[in-house]
Amino acid sequence: MTVTYSVQARGEMQRPVPHADVIARARAAVRGPYLAILLYGSQARGTQRPDSDIDVLQVVRARPGKYSDGNVNVTAYTIDTLWEMCSRGSLFMLHLCMDGYVVEDPEGVLSEILGSYARPTNFTNAIAELTAAARALTVEDAADHWDGLRKLGIYVARTVCYAVLADRGEPEFAPDVVAARLGVPSMQRALRLRLEPPLADDLHTLYSAVVDLVGDVPLAGTTLDSLAAELLYDSPYAATLMIQALAGGTDGFEYTALGAPPI
Repeated sequence: MTVTYSVQARGEMQRPVPHADVIARARAAVRGPYLAILLYGSQARGTQRPDSDIDVLQVVRARPGKYSDGNVNVTAYTIDTLWEMCSRGSLFMLHLCMDGYVVEDPEGVLSEILGSYARPTNFTNAIAELTAAARALTVEDAADHWDGLRKLGIYVARTVCYAVLADRGEPEFAPDVVAARLGVPSMQRALRLRLEPPLADDLHTLYSAVVDLVGDVPLAGTTLDSLAAELLYDSPYAATLMIQALAGGTDGFEYTALGAPPI
């Protein structure tokens, strides 16, 4: 059995409309042609802090990618990629359906895509991919890739929480709510790392939190590049995250480069 989520039902009836200034800044930050603009994350949910970023989805026909304008982060996805992620029951698409606020969609393209989303019977594949990715936090050469691995670990910890709750039929994407609902103290600590200065034991904190939530996560026992190569066939999403950690980018992960992520 599948459950269809309506962006209007969750997004417009159960939370306030985002502040006009936030909507205006989202519009102003978008570059180039687009088919639709959607606000998501804390600013769309109404759970933002004073220093929260503004997360924007730009729907495009071609040239996906990401860019920023101050604290406004825009991710451009093609129509085909969004349709494919919807057909796979992507966790990210569920996030957009539940928390997204449509800023502009003159042709109804985005609303049609989101309206077609059907939640899969489980999110075991997403949990498995994220668990595999957590192995990167224990690689032998972690010190050489520490910054990229910390970003990977924060992403994995947060997203595996979303996946576990979605798998239980209780989807939620507000990190503070997620942490409280799961009731795993080590994960509550790990989810706060995104707001705190880096510490030397952050990778261990993140790895331990994932273990406490999902169970045993095998140690890497090898270097980051070797682990990525090892997992490329059976856990392609995890391997691609590791490859981006190897690149050591300063702006986080380029999700649009992952094609249509399985999660």
